[in-house]
Amino acid sequence: MRFEVLRLAEGPLHPFELGDFRLTVNGRSIDSSASPRLAHMIHLSLCDLIEGLLRMADGIDAFVLNGVDSSFRLDVRRRRYGVSVFDEKTRLDDTPLASLIVAVRRGLEAHFRDAPIEDPEAPVIDELLRLRQALNRLD
Repeated sequence: MRFEVLRLAEGPLHPFELGDFRLTVNGRSIDSSASPRLAHMIHLSLCDLIEGLLRMADGIDAFVLNGVDSSFRLDVRRRRYGVSVFDEKTRLDDTPLASLIVAVRRGLEAHFRDAPIEDPEAPVIDELLRLRQALNRLD
């Protein structure tokens, strides 16, 4: 399983930059870069994604990620043997919640490693870094 944050811009990470997400499970992907109308404000959307994963770890059954300033939608639902992730066209194989969390952690590590943060004090980035720490504390 792999989660990637795809930037449309180069240079330092901007709080409100547009980009895409790609989640791949067993060779099948949900990829918001498939259509320009699905590009979204990646840092705000990452906050929503992490909050949803944290709530699932606390026991909720489902959450929906609506890409900020976009038509991108990602549904995550608890199933008998893990979680199901799907968008309007594709349903990925069910996977353990812990595996999804690890994939998102790795994607975040790569995202922050690849470029410096333009304004680490920006509220969006500050919130994202706080949520990332909470996600990293999950076992």
